Amino acid sequence: MNRKRILQLVCLVILLAAVRSLVLYLIEPADYSLFFNHILANKAAKNNGHIDMVFLGTSRSHRTFDPAVFEEELGLDSVFNASSGLQPVSGSYYLLRELIERYHPDYAVMDVTAGTLFNQSATLEKLIVLDRLHGRNWFEFLLRDFSPDEYLNALSHCYRFRNNFTPEKIREIVQEKKDLRANGYSERRAGEDLYTADGFIYSYLTGVVENGPGENIYDFDRIVPENLAYLEKIVDLCEENHVRLFLVTSTWPMMQLFYNKNYQELTDYFAAFAESHQLSYFNLNYLKDRETWLGDDVMFDSGHVNGEGADRTSEKYAQVLKAVMNGEEVPDIFCRDVTEVKAEVNRILALHADIIISDLKAKIHITSTQPDAITPLYRINFSEDGETYFPMTDWSEQIDYELDLSAYRGTAHFLIEAVGSAGEPGKTITYHVPI
Repeated sequence: MNRKRILQLVCLVILLAAVRSLVLYLIEPADYSLFFNHILANKAAKNNGHIDMVFLGTSRSHRTFDPAVFEEELGLDSVFNASSGLQPVSGSYYLLRELIERYHPDYAVMDVTAGTLFNQSATLEKLIVLDRLHGRNWFEFLLRDFSPDEYLNALSHCYRFRNNFTPEKIREIVQEKKDLRANGYSERRAGEDLYTADGFIYSYLTGVVENGPGENIYDFDRIVPENLAYLEKIVDLCEENHVRLFLVTSTWPMMQLFYNKNYQELTDYFAAFAESHQLSYFNLNYLKDRETWLGDDVMFDSGHVNGEGADRTSEKYAQVLKAVMNGEEVPDIFCRDVTEVKAEVNRILALHADIIISDLKAKIHITSTQPDAITPLYRINFSEDGETYFPMTDWSEQIDYELDLSAYRGTAHFLIEAVGSAGEPGKTITYHVPI
């Protein structure tokens, strides 16, 4: 091959690389690896290339543990939250391995939840972690945890983000990247969420807790073996690299402790795992007086705390970690078990109704979630316009109704109320169903 041909090929490669970079600048969102890797490198650079403590886990960890609180309470210089939405345990392993290789943390905190045991890894959640990795960690994660039909999305960002190739989306993405550069990558705002330079998500939303229908029972025969194997690998990785590992279960709304009927069994499982590996484990849902300091008014949604709830929870857990790290007695701030936690509750936590309309009649089945000591009373209200409601039933313990709607057309608007028979606080929920 002559020199002219070689030069042409080199120029072609450079041109293609430049075009690819331009396309990615236009269509790749800032909420993937771009923001994360930049703020992580900046955080380490301010501490001589070292991160003292890292947090790993799913969005509950991402929205619960505020590094700034742990830095202040524990006297650490650099704490970083490396969690991500539905982060697979395999992803946590490779991400932790990379963090250890690059930033040599002294401590790692792994948030363990039901998903740690039972969730199958989805493509998007794996991609978020893959984009944060480099070198052998990127290659091994891709090779071992992605299936062939996921490779195109993993290997081609241009293909993955092809749907962003619209004028509106391009303007939005480019503007966000300009804003990030302008503020020195110190934060990234997305709606009511603030992504901080510590990797933590602070939400300003409050009190958005959905009503949880039915009940859930954890089936421990359906533990994903690969998840458990990776959790063991995380323990071994920390031991080999002299990183002190802590296991924790982050907080979520009180409703979930009632909705998940064998929740104590899940806590016992992680406690036994931690004990067998000589690790510290605490379930922060068992913190005392939760109804007082961590109510629904500091929740982001039915699965997460908001920013204020995160800071309150972080302060409590930082107290615990400080005692454990110093070999001291843990503060007496935990209930013994979930039964004791539930005993603190004196309200109806959730309300749900199944509504079927047929032959101008509405069949309604109501369920609610509350402590056993509370007897709920229900009332169904109706509106033609969705604004002014009138009662269709009296207060009753009845849960099944059949109501005549023959006088109405269009959309049936139902407002269903539940209160405790002894005056305990209740819930309301609305439904809008075509007649």
